[in-house]
Amino acid sequence: MTIVLFCPVCKSYNIINAYWDHSYGNKSSVDEYDIYNGNNVEEKHLYPNSSNLIKEKSKFLPDTVLNNFSSSIELKNVDKESCLMKLRKTLEMICEDKKASGNNLYDKIENLSNIGVLPSTLNSASTLARKLGNIGVHDADINISKEELENVIELVEYIIRYIYVLPKEIEILTKKFNFDKSKRI
Repeated sequence: MTIVLFCPVCKSYNIINAYWDHSYGNKSSVDEYDIYNGNNVEEKHLYPNSSNLIKEKSKFLPDTVLNNFSSSIELKNVDKESCLMKLRKTLEMICEDKKASGNNLYDKIENLSNIGVLPSTLNSASTLARKLGNIGVHDADINISKEELENVIELVEYIIRYIYVLPKEIEILTKKFNFDKSKRI
């Protein structure tokens, strides 16, 4: 079954594909907004597309990073300033998780770059997201287009993928093919 829902907040449509069969059973508790009448249903959001990072790679991320990044994506069509603030908070959570030293987010991002966690390009991306997050916090209105906001989200996603996903995927493939650093092939 495919369901189209209209969001009164962002004035956008959501398209959800839902699948259910009898083996899924029923939920133990149902709230007043349950559109499936208590049935356990497997849902897939078709539109708007959420990040593949959230859908497929979330197991590689710390919960704090995942939750802040997910929240930022949810806010992008509702409140640009809040989205930017959550992206900045995501950077703070990354710095905290990686035990970056410094008195403020700028110093912590620089520290991650200096110790080799972030390459210079992603350091620049972090700085840009941090500055835009600061504008989101301190300015009443920011003149950023939907496309520009998507670009900032994408930059933060690149940072997350580089720090968390890429090392895990390399580790998984290395183990799968039994590659050892000491062996030359």
